[in-house]
Amino acid sequence: MARLVDLTMPWGPEVQGLEGHPPITFTPITTHEAEGRSNTEVRFSIHTGTHIDSPYHFFADGKTIEQLPIDLFIGPAVLVDLREAASPNHEISLSELQTVGQVTAEQIHGKRVVLWSGWASEHWNKPDLYADNPYLSEEAAAWLRDAGIAALGLDFAVDGAAPYPNHPILLGSEIPLIENLVNLHLIGSRDFTLIALPLPVVGGDGSPARVVAQIEE
Repeated sequence: MARLVDLTMPWGPEVQGLEGHPPITFTPITTHEAEGRSNTEVRFSIHTGTHIDSPYHFFADGKTIEQLPIDLFIGPAVLVDLREAASPNHEISLSELQTVGQVTAEQIHGKRVVLWSGWASEHWNKPDLYADNPYLSEEAAAWLRDAGIAALGLDFAVDGAAPYPNHPILLGSEIPLIENLVNLHLIGSRDFTLIALPLPVVGGDGSPARVVAQIEE
């Protein structure tokens, strides 16, 4: 038997976004009251809520989201518990990633790594989602890249302030970033299958995604 856990933020105006990015807004095109049916125009930034970054996000010649192979987004994953190391505005070091997270390069090679701090589940609809978040050190990001991971998921921002050095470290090796995950506490297993499917946005620097953990029990 397999159990499914939805790791996706609710998708609506209450989701906090990056400064300078438009929030999710819904504008009726037709309504039940006037036309007898509902149609809606939506305005949003691709990088709002649970989403996936493609290499084109930081590289003009990088692959766009629809060019990445679909098997990157489905497969074996490892949940790395960093809650003891994570705190507001804290840079998570390589040592903390390895010791608190109890992870080795051999354990994660070829897999999708999901970093768990508890941040997004508590702050997804609060102004400090991107203001006070923990983030990775450049050394930790480079170590994950060199370990040969397939993709990186996390429930906190991979970078602190601009110029966002960890994005190019990972995206430059075509390691997609699966950002703003929630409900990681419901997985209950270190090893699981990650299903994180982006829309095939033509020329996309990313895409919203519905992300699910599948746990065999």
